[in-house]
Amino acid sequence: MTGSHLQLLRHRGPGGWRGLHVVLCGLAIVALACTSRKAREIHHPTAADLAAGRPTIVNGLPPSALHAFRVELRELANARRTHMVGTLSGPAATVFGEIRDIATDDAGNVYVLDSQYDEIRIFSPTLKFRGKLGGPGGGPRQFRSPVAVARDTADELVVADRANGIKMFDLRDSARTLVRTWRTEVAPDDICVMGSALFVRAAGASGKLIHEFDLVSGQPVREFADAYRSDNPLVVEQMSEGPIACAPSDGIVVLGYKYLPIVAAFDSTGTRRWIARIANFAPTDITETRSPQGAPRVKIGATGDMVATLLAVPRHWLLLQVFRVVEDSLNESSVQQRSYLIDARSGDGARVQSSVPMVLDADEENLYGVWGTKEEPWPRLVEDSYSSAAGR
Repeated sequence: MTGSHLQLLRHRGPGGWRGLHVVLCGLAIVALACTSRKAREIHHPTAADLAAGRPTIVNGLPPSALHAFRVELRELANARRTHMVGTLSGPAATVFGEIRDIATDDAGNVYVLDSQYDEIRIFSPTLKFRGKLGGPGGGPRQFRSPVAVARDTADELVVADRANGIKMFDLRDSARTLVRTWRTEVAPDDICVMGSALFVRAAGASGKLIHEFDLVSGQPVREFADAYRSDNPLVVEQMSEGPIACAPSDGIVVLGYKYLPIVAAFDSTGTRRWIARIANFAPTDITETRSPQGAPRVKIGATGDMVATLLAVPRHWLLLQVFRVVEDSLNESSVQQRSYLIDARSGDGARVQSSVPMVLDADEENLYGVWGTKEEPWPRLVEDSYSSAAGR
C-alpha cells in the first residue's frame, strides 16, 4: 500500500470483517433505492453548493502562507510512528471493531471509543492496555450507540451516545466514576468541547446543525448553523452529516460536511467567521427521487470524495482529512486519502504532502489515529510523534 491509499476494515472478531464506518458509509449506503424511472431525479450537491466559499483549502501553499504555516506542514509531513496496537485475532484488548473516536488526558492516557463493541478502551501513553469503560446496554455506565468522545477542562470524559444521551466520567478518579448523565432532544453525530460549553452536531427539527449545551447542567443554550436545505428529509439527513471541531485558542466551532467541499467556522454566539472551499473536490452523487406514491427515496453513489475527519491541533491549526473512493476496471473499490492543514483564523489551507493516519486526536507532540493496509486491513490504533510549532 502506498501512503495515499487506505482500505481500512473493521474486525468482527473471528468471523470476519466489516467496513470502517467512515469509509463504507460512502461506498454503498442506500437509504431507499429508486425504483421508478418515471420519477424526477434531483442530484446533490447542487452547483450552488459546490460554489460556496473561497477555494482556500488547496493542494499547494496559499500565497499568504506564513513561516509558521510552512513549519507546521513540514512537521506533520515528518511525523514518525512511535507506537501501534491492533491485531486480527488474539487478546480482546487488541482486537478492534470500529475505532470511532479518540481522546487523551493530561497524563497521556488514550481513550479509544470502539463503537462496534460499545465500549471505551483505555491505554497508557505507550499504548499498553489499562482497562475499559462501558459495554453494551442501558445501564448508567453502558452504551448503546456511542459516536464521539471529548475531554473537558475539568478533566472529565464526555461521551455522546445516540441512544443514551450524554455521559460524563471523572478522569481524575482511577475508577473513572460516572459524574453525570443527561439526554438531548437531538441524536448526536459528533461533539466538541470549548470551556464550559458542549457543542453537539445533529440535524435537528429546528433546521440547525450546532446545538450548544451547558456542560454542568445539561441545559440547552443556543442553536446555529443551518442544515442542508431540501424538501426531502432523507437528503437533509445525509447531506448534513460531517465532523465538528472546537478551536478554543481561536474561540471558534468549525463544521465540515461529509459530502460537500465546505468548511465553515462560527464563534460561540453563532456568528460565522469564515467559510472555505476544498479545491479539487469530487463530490459523491446523492440522487433523490420519489415513488409513484410520493415517498422520498435517496441513493448515494459508490465513488467520490468524503470529508472524514476534522480536528483542532495546537495552536491555530485545524487538520482536515478527505477520503476519495475509486473503482478500478474490475469494479473493485479502494480509498485514497488527502490531509490538509488549515489556519483556524482565516480558513486558508494546504495539503500535507505525506502519509498521515486517519487522525482522531492530537496534542503538541503526538497524533492519535487509525491505520490499516490493503494487505492487513484490520484497524490499528497508532501514535505518531511530531513536533508542533506550538510547542516552540
